Amino acid sequence: MSLPFPLRRKVDVDASLDPSGQLTARVKYTMRGENELLLRVAFHQSLRKMEGPSPNFSPISDGFRGKVTSVTASDPSATREPFTSDYEINRA
Repeated sequence: MSLPFPLRRKVDVDASLDPSGQLTARVKYTMRGENELLLRVAFHQSLRKMEGPSPNFSPISDGFRGKVTSVTASDPSATREPFTSDYEINRA
């Protein structure tokens, strides 16, 4: 079975390290395919429960550790466009 779009996963990271060693990074995911479906379902379920989106599985699965804040995501039901999510992560 072929999909109507090419599979892809793009991760953009804009990070800085202050003199004390504090890492601050803004991470943005853009994806199509199986991973996209998993994130759409997760964000849809968390929004439906009124808990707000929780991206903790994304940084952990990619090896990122730290405090996750400022989470945003595209509309999980807008399937004509790639799914995007982004967050800020901080770590000493």
